[in-house]
Amino acid sequence: MKVQKAQISPHEVTWYVLGNDHLPIKPISGFIRYLNNTDKSPCTIRGYAYSLKLFWEYLADKNIDWVTISLDNLAAFVGWLRTDQEIPAKIINITEPFSARKPATINVILGCLSSFYRYHNQVGNTEVTITESVNLANNRYKSLLHHIYKHKPAQRRIISVKQIKQPPKTITDDQFTALSLACTNYRDKFLVWLLYETGLRIGQALALRHEDVICWDNEIQVTYRTNNLNGVRNKTLRPNTIQVSNEVMRLYGEYVSTLEQAKLTEYVFINLATYEPMQYATVKRLFENLSKKCDFYVRPHMLRHSHASGLLKSGWEMALIQKRLGHASIQTTIDTYTHIDTQQMKKAFKQFLSNKEKCE
Repeated sequence: MKVQKAQISPHEVTWYVLGNDHLPIKPISGFIRYLNNTDKSPCTIRGYAYSLKLFWEYLADKNIDWVTISLDNLAAFVGWLRTDQEIPAKIINITEPFSARKPATINVILGCLSSFYRYHNQVGNTEVTITESVNLANNRYKSLLHHIYKHKPAQRRIISVKQIKQPPKTITDDQFTALSLACTNYRDKFLVWLLYETGLRIGQALALRHEDVICWDNEIQVTYRTNNLNGVRNKTLRPNTIQVSNEVMRLYGEYVSTLEQAKLTEYVFINLATYEPMQYATVKRLFENLSKKCDFYVRPHMLRHSHASGLLKSGWEMALIQKRLGHASIQTTIDTYTHIDTQQMKKAFKQFLSNKEKCE
């Protein structure tokens, strides 16, 4: 089996999962067509295709029909993902088992299966359900319209893998300085500064047009578009306006001034040789090279996390951070960035002792 990429328009791609007969697997193709029609991100669809390929390989290996798969089969699939082989139920392994995939990766695959079966339940292709209805916890953040949906149950996967929630990976100010100095052209330097100061997702940055950069007011307009020639996509439909510093705007001006004006296109970030819109693959290579030069690991999304963490430490309210990052739910912002490190604990405890001594 393999995943095959297909170009369905100049600015739109999709993926097929091909069976051993080299033909698309129909249940997966129907689900992916549904995802395309509901305007899901190309990166999301690609990830779902690879997850479902793994699932179908497991089904073929165990000779199981996807329409009638049991809960025990799904649990065994988790074991298969952990070790690339099913562990017999009667064997007790007293040593730490080798894990082929991390718990977070397995949960992403199980999330894909939840969506896959929920879709096929609704169209009547199977009665297998791998989610259950649960009421939202009372201690969750309550939004403005909480009273409308507070009695509506949410869906939760029946099977999931326990994972330790790690704080988001960030970089320090000194590391950012080293990253900026390691850039060899104005485009790369502007991109690094933009991501670090705005918290933009890399797809949002690559989708920027020159008309989205409001120089006179130091603002960046984040707009949802589906016709990006480089295949990138904003994650949310809602437009967002992000304020930036004079330094970022200065770097933008210097970057544009180095380009041949006759070759300029509407895209901000371009291939410096061809002037075509910059691709994900180019950004990936750029950050791999910067990591080697600076001798520390860094990826674009770490700059987003660094920006959000910086806002939180400086006292920004969660609602403001949510708006700046473009999160659909404030709960996402809270769950991601309310981590407390050892230094914060130490500082808080020293303050506690100081207050205690004053009271005595």
